[in-house]
Amino acid sequence: MINPAPAHGGVVLGRDRPGRALRVSSHPELGRVVLSLWDGALCIGTLRVAPGDVPEMVQTLTGAAVAAAGGPGTVAGRSPDRTSSHPATHLGAVPPVV
Repeated sequence: MINPAPAHGGVVLGRDRPGRALRVSSHPELGRVVLSLWDGALCIGTLRVAPGDVPEMVQTLTGAAVAAAGGPGTVAGRSPDRTSSHPATHLGAVPPVV
């Protein structure tokens, strides 16, 4: 059974593979924003984010989008002098893709 689109959130469709989507949903009862990665009808991964971490995640996504578009002064989505208060967002802390 395919779960419906989130009541509070949205869906971002992937452009590299048909059927790939990122669902973003709000779960106030858990105090989390949930990101779930879908491949067709199959959820292949989730990440539960504290609401307080969302602004930094948006900033990281924005920096990566600027870098992907070839924006000036960026290296892998970050300006060279940017520091983060959250260790998981430092470039060296990003887990490898397998």
